[in-house]
Amino acid sequence: SALTVTSVLPISGPHHGGTLVSVFGSNFANSDDLVCRFGLRKVVAARWVSSVQVECITPSTDPGDVAVEVSNNGKDFTDDRVTFTVFGPPVVWSIEPALGPRRGGTPVTIRGQHLTYGDGLQCRFNLTTVQATILDSSTVECAAPANWHGSAVPLAVSTNGADFSQEVFTFAYVDVPKVITVTPSLGSSYGGDLLRLVGEGFLRTPNLSCRFGRMDEKYPKVTPATFESDTDITCETPEMRRGGTVWVEVTLNGFDYSESGIEYTFAIPPQVKSISPVSGLEVGGTIMKVDGLNFLNTEGLGCLIGGVFVKARWLSSEELLCTTPAAVSGPGVVNMQVTQNGEHFTR
Repeated sequence: SALTVTSVLPISGPHHGGTLVSVFGSNFANSDDLVCRFGLRKVVAARWVSSVQVECITPSTDPGDVAVEVSNNGKDFTDDRVTFTVFGPPVVWSIEPALGPRRGGTPVTIRGQHLTYGDGLQCRFNLTTVQATILDSSTVECAAPANWHGSAVPLAVSTNGADFSQEVFTFAYVDVPKVITVTPSLGSSYGGDLLRLVGEGFLRTPNLSCRFGRMDEKYPKVTPATFESDTDITCETPEMRRGGTVWVEVTLNGFDYSESGIEYTFAIPPQVKSISPVSGLEVGGTIMKVDGLNFLNTEGLGCLIGGVFVKARWLSSEELLCTTPAAVSGPGVVNMQVTQNGEHFTR
């Protein structure tokens, strides 16, 4: 019966060789002269598995498609031209992000060279392998698996399921951050207010950011955050002209966010139109009526009179009452401003 080769597995491997290839066919003999040939000249010893399967290790060879043939006697080879694709070894240039939550699911983008050849594209996180998806000729993506007990693990890529990249890259598993308080909890819909977030699990990372929006919001606003400590960060509010109350969440990697549900309200900034009376006693105690627009009945509602903060009494969205404090610098003209959060004032 004729010696034949019908298929090989894997169907590709790196040019430096060393890939264990299973060759399938018929009438393979368990002989000392059993060999595989890659291309026209590269002959290597084969290990007999059965009459329909042998194994051989690829030699180093130039990239490209080569025919895999088998001989039982080292001389007479098959001529079935089953091809094996030789490519440069996968090389990783960068991974992004380099960390994610222990629950897994973070999409990791890997950029490099020779990543899109072969039939077994996958990523390996320590000892766990997951399938990868080709994004373009030099970029693939894979979802980080769960790792409840580990921290940083080596990350490598294979295009054939057997040979992995050798560059040293690690993916760190971290706790999901938690937001406990946001101060102030109300600010201008024009944005630009500085918020302080107190919580847990904050890390100094390139992608540390705050997100403003509900969990199901299609286009939430995201702004960079400044790391102060593992329990304290600051971020500037974005513009949110429509106003309303949103959740403020934090991400360490630009993809996975906290799920704390801490609220922040964007309000149309108040405007002061007039005050009456326009003068009062130096010792204070004058009840001042403030007319304007967009006044909200908040805990931080107040007047800043000559640099001194006093609580305001809300009458309506257009009227407030404030009692003047004693003059700090004696008689004279002073500025009067209104605040709804105790921190940001009318101009």
